[in-house]
Amino acid sequence: MKRPLWILLSVMLVAAFVWGCKNQPQVRVTNQIHSSLNLTLSPTTGSTVTLNGIDSSTTSNYVEIPPGTYVVHVAAQALKNPVALDFTFVNEKKYTILVTVLGDSTATINVQEST
Repeated sequence: MKRPLWILLSVMLVAAFVWGCKNQPQVRVTNQIHSSLNLTLSPTTGSTVTLNGIDSSTTSNYVEIPPGTYVVHVAAQALKNPVALDFTFVNEKKYTILVTVLGDSTATINVQEST
């Protein structure tokens, strides 16, 4: 009688561990402006994530961030003004933040789910 109970508890413990281990969101940046850029992800609570020196026409590696809502800030020498966007990142997803520039040196930020 004790053995089936022990097996059942072991299976439940493993299942709870696997169910609770979700992959955090992963974020990368594609820079389509004519100078390197710095990107800052500022969460409503927690630590800020900074990706500095992303060269023009390149895509950074993915970085994991805690899930939640962030203000995405972009600053670059080629831009008139820094730009910002609020976005919510969720577990089990990968995102590409695409930074492009309009003709008047104003950047646009587009966040897309990656595959």
